[in-house]
Amino acid sequence: MGKENVEVTKKPIYKKWWFWVIVVVIVAAVGSGSAGSSGDKKENANTKTEAVANNDNSNETQTDIKAVGERNPIKFKNEYESRNGTIREKDGFVYNTVSIDENNPIVYINLEELVYLIESQQEAIVFISTSDCPYCRASIESLLKAAKDLNIDTIYYYDISNNQEDDEELKNKIIDKKIANKNDNGSLRWTIPQVLKFKNGKLISSATGMMYELQNNQTKYDELSENQKNNIYSIYYIVLSKNEGEVD
Repeated sequence: MGKENVEVTKKPIYKKWWFWVIVVVIVAAVGSGSAGSSGDKKENANTKTEAVANNDNSNETQTDIKAVGERNPIKFKNEYESRNGTIREKDGFVYNTVSIDENNPIVYINLEELVYLIESQQEAIVFISTSDCPYCRASIESLLKAAKDLNIDTIYYYDISNNQEDDEELKNKIIDKKIANKNDNGSLRWTIPQVLKFKNGKLISSATGMMYELQNNQTKYDELSENQKNNIYSIYYIVLSKNEGEVD
């Protein structure tokens, strides 16, 4: 007898029990790995975002004060020098002659910016004046010389003649800091010149008003002697160089 040929039918692989065991194991492993990777990426993204945010805040703290005001040394030079030798209409006196370096550190500010600076945690030097003030004109060269010798590159300048003072809240803050008083009509009354140094919202040092004595027959519009200029320079040098916490 010949052998009978028997056809054996093999089961598809997906019908075998061990196939599904392998599939389940592989899926579980892949899922676990993906979750861990996703979590790591999310954590890394959050960490990076937080770091960027912290850097942004740090940069803002360091640079925002530099954005205050308008740096315009030529304007300042022209305003002061344009009055050289001219007659003051109020009393007929002749203005003294001043010479302002065109590379001076003056940055113009308004009243709102002035309040911001005196409340800032950063260090700020403020000069309050106007170009037709005889005492301001007499001392401006000494102030700029002291600033140059101390390598000071920014002095914030509030010109009392060109700024509006309609905001009562701002005016009250200025008065609270004893930088100005209030007139009967509600406007601010300034004593000028003022050089003020602030840090952490506190006044570190200041020099206000006339800082020299008139000599025989000398008027407030006349040129100062070298001795007078040197005395003013010494005062400003001390004010500008004083640090927070130092005792006079």
